[in-house]
Amino acid sequence: MKVESLNARGLNNSTKRKTLLHWIQDKHIDIVCLQETFFTVNTVHLLDEDWDGKTLHAPSPSSHSKGVSILFKKDLDIKIIDHYATQDGRSLLVNFNYHDQNYCITNLYSPNDQTYRIDYLNKMKKWISDKCSNMNCQIICGDFNCSLSNDDRLVPNIDRSRPQFSKFIDYLDLTDMYKLHNPHKKGFTYSNKKGDSQSRIDYFFLHTIFSWSE
Repeated sequence: MKVESLNARGLNNSTKRKTLLHWIQDKHIDIVCLQETFFTVNTVHLLDEDWDGKTLHAPSPSSHSKGVSILFKKDLDIKIIDHYATQDGRSLLVNFNYHDQNYCITNLYSPNDQTYRIDYLNKMKKWISDKCSNMNCQIICGDFNCSLSNDDRLVPNIDRSRPQFSKFIDYLDLTDMYKLHNPHKKGFTYSNKKGDSQSRIDYFFLHTIFSWSE
């Protein structure tokens, strides 16, 4: 499977939405995890109508923030077992079967505020553990709005949620896949317009056993 994670920063605009979906199709991506879709329960149908494949969502309470979705490529030979979404539009977990193997994929969008982020990560590690049908074959990705260390930042900072982020990874026994394959590269995923603030806040994790078996 080819899996991608993207922060969309809003997909209510039809042109932007269709351009992104065409890009996904051109890249032949099997599963796409989107954050910040800005879709509510009343507008999520827009993505369903434009995407020719399975879609699952955690709609946002607001049309200006949050919202996460997972898109599955048309004709991808999977069976959705079950899925769970949080009402805040930040978390979506899907258990599915692919080639007679059960997998679990979780798409997360962590809060910007450090205090809220600490609480969110603490809740999510237990929520995922309770909902995931196969912890050994789990995929967790998304925008965490936090760097694991100052090595993932252009300018070091003090982030009070960083210890909780590490506990989240340890609790679920996860491996940072980018660092596994690129131990000496920064791999920044966020940059402001001036370029003087850059960081890696988007992550892709696999369960440690799963990552080494692949």
